Amino acid sequence: MIEVTFGRLSLEPARGCIYDNVTLYDGSSANSPWLGAFCTTSPPKIATTGPSLFVEFLSDYSVHEGGFSLAWSFVDATPDGKTYISCLPFP
Repeated sequence: MIEVTFGRLSLEPARGCIYDNVTLYDGSSANSPWLGAFCTTSPPKIATTGPSLFVEFLSDYSVHEGGFSLAWSFVDATPDGKTYISCLPFP
């Protein structure tokens, strides 16, 4: 399980976070269960149900705010005792 905490979250404010947002998914892709989309209010600590977390940042590039930072910690290791982190390039 992975726990995520936002340190800073200052993106373009809009109802529904339609312009800029950080979206978290409970798994290894954007097809995984949705945990939430955030732009101005930091949520409490968020936890996945397994060993993967997918983070997606979307921006319309028009309004510049402070950005975001987040920290994560592994609460439970995978069955083989290893931790896996992968970063995918932007297409």
